[in-house]
Amino acid sequence: MIRDLGTMVIASSDREDPVIGRKPAAVLALLAMNAGRRVSVDALVDALWGDQATQGAMSTLQSHVWRLRGQLESQHGSPVSVISDTGGYRLLATPDQVDSSQLERLVADARASLTAGDANNALRLTDAGLGLWRGRPYEPFSDEEWADAAVARLEESYLQGRELRIDALLDLGRTDEALVATEASIRQSGYRERPHMQHMIALHQAGRSEEALQTFQDFRQGLVTELGLEPGPELVDLQRRILDQDATLATPRRPSAADVRGESDVVRLPGKRSPLIGREADVRAVQSLVAPGAAVTITGPAGCGKTRLAIDVARTLAAEFPQQVQFVDLTAVQSAELVPEAIIGLLGLRAAGAGPPLGVLASYLRHRHILLVLDNCEHLLPELTPVVETLLGDAGSSSAVLATSREPLNVDGESLWPLQPLALPEGDASNEDGPLSPAVELFLLRAAAAMPTSTIDGEDLRTVESICVGLDGLPLAIELAAARLRAYSIDEIAEQVGRDPLTLARLHRSRDEDHHRSLSEAIEWSVALLGPEERRMHQELSVLTGPFTARAVHGISDAAGDGARHIEVDTLLPMLVNRSLLTRERADEGSSRSTFSQLSTVRTHATRLLAAEGRTDGLLERRDAWVLDQIQSLPRIGHPDSARAYRRLQDDYPTVRSTLQRHLWDDPDQRFIAGAVGLTFYWYWREQLLEGWRSLDLAAEVAENENAPDHLRSLSHLACAASLLLQVRLDLASPHLDRALPLVAGLNEPDLVAVGDLLSCLVVAAAVTGETRTAMIALEHLDAVAQRTGDANHRVLADAARCLVTATSITGSLDLTVIPRVHDVYAEALELQQLFACWMCSTALAHIALRTARPEDGLEWARRAIALSVEFGASRGGTWVEVLADLTAMSGQDVRAVQLFSAAHAASSRTGARSPNLPISRELHASAQRKLDRATYDEAWRVGQLLTLSQITEAVPDHRGDDAVTGTWRPRNSRSSATARSNQSSK
Repeated sequence: MIRDLGTMVIASSDREDPVIGRKPAAVLALLAMNAGRRVSVDALVDALWGDQATQGAMSTLQSHVWRLRGQLESQHGSPVSVISDTGGYRLLATPDQVDSSQLERLVADARASLTAGDANNALRLTDAGLGLWRGRPYEPFSDEEWADAAVARLEESYLQGRELRIDALLDLGRTDEALVATEASIRQSGYRERPHMQHMIALHQAGRSEEALQTFQDFRQGLVTELGLEPGPELVDLQRRILDQDATLATPRRPSAADVRGESDVVRLPGKRSPLIGREADVRAVQSLVAPGAAVTITGPAGCGKTRLAIDVARTLAAEFPQQVQFVDLTAVQSAELVPEAIIGLLGLRAAGAGPPLGVLASYLRHRHILLVLDNCEHLLPELTPVVETLLGDAGSSSAVLATSREPLNVDGESLWPLQPLALPEGDASNEDGPLSPAVELFLLRAAAAMPTSTIDGEDLRTVESICVGLDGLPLAIELAAARLRAYSIDEIAEQVGRDPLTLARLHRSRDEDHHRSLSEAIEWSVALLGPEERRMHQELSVLTGPFTARAVHGISDAAGDGARHIEVDTLLPMLVNRSLLTRERADEGSSRSTFSQLSTVRTHATRLLAAEGRTDGLLERRDAWVLDQIQSLPRIGHPDSARAYRRLQDDYPTVRSTLQRHLWDDPDQRFIAGAVGLTFYWYWREQLLEGWRSLDLAAEVAENENAPDHLRSLSHLACAASLLLQVRLDLASPHLDRALPLVAGLNEPDLVAVGDLLSCLVVAAAVTGETRTAMIALEHLDAVAQRTGDANHRVLADAARCLVTATSITGSLDLTVIPRVHDVYAEALELQQLFACWMCSTALAHIALRTARPEDGLEWARRAIALSVEFGASRGGTWVEVLADLTAMSGQDVRAVQLFSAAHAASSRTGARSPNLPISRELHASAQRKLDRATYDEAWRVGQLLTLSQITEAVPDHRGDDAVTGTWRPRNSRSSATARSNQSSK
């Protein structure tokens, strides 16, 4: 539906949305005032730009129409649409779908009803028509030249509708209402005669004929003085009839109760001030839960919009509770015992002498269909629980309770709906062709109300996106921020939100009991209800940034040496979740652990409390010590438990990130150089190369500036070099190698364990990116370290790395005798459970198959390499998938090959790696593309962009399942069997 009697709004059954953007709103206004008729492009361009139109106006107009269609058709599912018509556009809509058309029809029908003597129907029709009026039509374009005629016509229809309504009231004998209406009409109509005539009739019917005649004299005097005119013949005739006491002006019948009973007597809810944004699914879900005898509670954090959702749900359910829908604000009620009295007063009952208020109210509700909306219940719990249970009575109760609370009421049979903050932007919010997130949409709506003349687009829209993210998508916070546009720019508001979102407050006066006056007060309302231990836990959790596990909370409690608090954690966390001060996140794929998080606004509040008690530094030290312990306890490279350990670390990674930021950037600490280096392999498999490199670069800088020991300097530079090589930046990696490698020979044996593991990673990074010379240099140092340590893991890592370098080297011909050697090393690595060495061997055999054009052998080994990557936690893996794509193309599976090339490209782009990585990949990709038609190729490429490594391995048949490297790892019983197979495959 198009609401054009006021600001331009697009409405559906459950929401109203303003047209975003001044020019799209102008297009809709012009189309609405010509609904069903063609409006030429020239007329639209002239209305939008006038003399300022440029050559690009036509295409810009098309863009505005496109966005308008999206709002009309996609978001609202409305049958209203804009179609192209020869040289212009047409709005397809029935009269009932455009407010202005509906107003004119309702006024005409009301006039016909009055003529037919049906005043009741005329009153109903005029009430419906006048209810559509929200202000001057087509705001803010009411004064535009192109809107003048339509605005004048609609304003006249509105005045006529108001006058017809008064006629209906007079016909029904509702004289008192008619008098009030005529007084208001006279104030707004100036020297329009009809309202003055109606006022005179109403006064006469009320027995105040003297006042009626004085009204005539006052009006005549004003006309003569101001305009030099005499009253018209109708008004003069009315004066004569009143003087003559004409019997036809006598009071008609008295109205019946049915005439005066309206919906407002049944539905008593706060007014619908503005459209509800982004809550369509919530409205439907809560509506489905509310039924006779039910107790439904909407829970959620401070400022997430629980009250507003409850009001909209209650309004949609009015027909199902025909006897009454009553809103009860419990904010100022200090005791649950007073709740029944508050409800009795709102329902208009008299409880005196009839027994206790709770019993009277329960009896009244038992056989009636009444919906009670109990708002802000949390401060009355747990005493409120038995009150609600008594109100609902037994299973046969016909009334229902819809409550809002920051924690459940714990009523027997209660249904809960946890309300989340509004969805935040995904992608680039400044893309005018893309949909706006509900959070951004709400900000723009409130901004338009605060500053109707403002336009927010381009860079400002990106800033609005950052504001909404900083405010967690909380509607209250977004509304408070948008209201500041009256005083500040978008950039200034963003700066204020980034500095301290809790400073946001309402700009107008509000009641003392209103706990939504500011964001800080809204959160404090919840915190004030906590017990001492809950409050302490609320504060301490603020040092665990982002999602975190109970394990992390146990960690900082254990660090304090407080065993009792360790036990309490498992109780306190669900209590804070129950009170909407903590959110339980969904576990990541592959993780069975629940994670929790504080909204950033809640965390800011907790941080303030922690600082006020002087406990911040101690908690941060306990947190950082726990993080360092987690990193140092990670298994060595290639260990079978690596994947499990990485998943545990991933669950608490935001806290790990904060710790590294603090000790590598804010306050450099040598202890955390090894911490960053210890994450090298984690970042590699998690495909976080760019983030990893930034931390490792800082670690290397700290090592040099703080004169760290040689082993820390060597490790930090080796890790930097490996990360940069994977991004194909040998130019940046070489200086790190020059600093690191000369230090290796002078290191003591205990320090060489980590160095040797890191050197194997460096060899791989150089080999798979084609830097064979660098790989050989790193391999020589790895051999030397393995010889010095005598470590079996180092030995098999060095052997596997040599196989990989040989297989990937593009210089010279391939010596096929390396194949059985790779199989033997693979068997040794499997025996030792050294999975990184297994991965290197699998990758080497896949490359050998590619170089020897034997894809049937290589596909299986490429699958094993990718399966191992998945074991280590990888989800994309550009370079590994590219090899599989090459082998697939070589085997003639063109569609599948294109999908894999696409997956490899997507993964490499995401991590900053080169794509394609191998020279042969370009040729094989181009060959597959030539064999496919355009549509087939495009579809294959689209599918590939979404593929994960797990999906890729599932699609590759496992022809050698007896020693396939997936699932549970088991050592080989015999090296000879692997060697025999190797010899057979090399023939």
